[in-house]
Amino acid sequence: MIRYAAFASLAPDARVTSPLIVKGAAINTWMFTGAFPAEQAVDGEVIAEGPAQQRAPDTWTNPGPVRFKAEMTFDVTEKKNAVLILREDMARPSSPAGDEPGPARTLRIPVVLAPPAK
Repeated sequence: MIRYAAFASLAPDARVTSPLIVKGAAINTWMFTGAFPAEQAVDGEVIAEGPAQQRAPDTWTNPGPVRFKAEMTFDVTEKKNAVLILREDMARPSSPAGDEPGPARTLRIPVVLAPPAK
């Protein structure tokens, strides 16, 4: 059972080149209108971002896991340690009686960004 998100195409500390393509599945409550935010950060600074979008035939309006794909382009001239951040787009209310959203659940995966092969 998927609690938040799972990956079919990326392992922690993977060496990746641009464009980074991530495929996996997330619970439908992470999405709003079929997408949730994906970012790459180096030393806390976001260097690339894009939506992780649902993949047909799955749809975020049905309960359960939804397959997604995210693609982000980055430019590095040397290897850099980075973090792939997937962020829930529909944060739950901070209290059962409130409307204010609580903190979004996130999944952070360390990766190594590598320059293109010469």
